[in-house]
Amino acid sequence: MLQPLFHVQPEDVDPLAPGNRVVMYSLTTCGYCAEKRERMTTAGIPFREYFVDTDPARMDEFNALLDANGLPAGAVGTPTLTVNGKLLVNNPDMATIKKHLKFKT
Repeated sequence: MLQPLFHVQPEDVDPLAPGNRVVMYSLTTCGYCAEKRERMTTAGIPFREYFVDTDPARMDEFNALLDANGLPAGAVGTPTLTVNGKLLVNNPDMATIKKHLKFKT
């Protein structure tokens, strides 16, 4: 029997406020991206995912985003996220992602 590559624990997330914008830039071959996708889905965090290795327009967008933040193309790993306009590079942990989310009060 095959064992999963990683174990996902359900996350305790307070109800999110409307209007959060989360984008994940990924590679189709990235195991860290698959893990982050699973963890964010389990945590109930809605997001859009763009595969920069198969979509040249998204690769250009990703590189422009890096450039606008003073980072050269190829200098960061995936997944890289934007959470409500904040760039989070190199597979940010869930606590960092949650820090930039808006929650219902």
